[in-house]
Amino acid sequence: MSTYHGPVTQKPISELAKYLKNLIPANIPETYELKPMFENVASEEDIRNGIIAFRDFLYLFCDHLISDGHLYFKLKKNPRNGTDYPFLYRITDLLSDIGYHSKLSESGDSLLITEIPSFTTSIDEKGNKKRAKNPVSKLIVFCVF
Repeated sequence: MSTYHGPVTQKPISELAKYLKNLIPANIPETYELKPMFENVASEEDIRNGIIAFRDFLYLFCDHLISDGHLYFKLKKNPRNGTDYPFLYRITDLLSDIGYHSKLSESGDSLLITEIPSFTTSIDEKGNKKRAKNPVSKLIVFCVF
């Protein structure tokens, strides 16, 4: 079976952000079943509020990429595969870290980022230093958002 899927198509970051924003659900039902694995994370109300806060954050994030994403992301002349765009992978890691590791603020209208494991050096179970998945210098680029 071939791993070649044709040429890599280039799209401006604003177009990609519009596409992603359309994937974010505008309406989240009032009631939906939470998976049992989340029962110990927070109260059901906090989880639901956190999901709405994260959705609202994603809307703002996509809007910023639509208007100013070209400042952070440049198309390559001859891309060969998806990994030619590390900016997109780093954004994915950052958004995953925010979604999984942030806490809902007391007011319930924002998320507090408590850790960003994809950008933080850690110590494994044997006491060895484990490099971060992404360099912390790249995290600074995202702070301007």
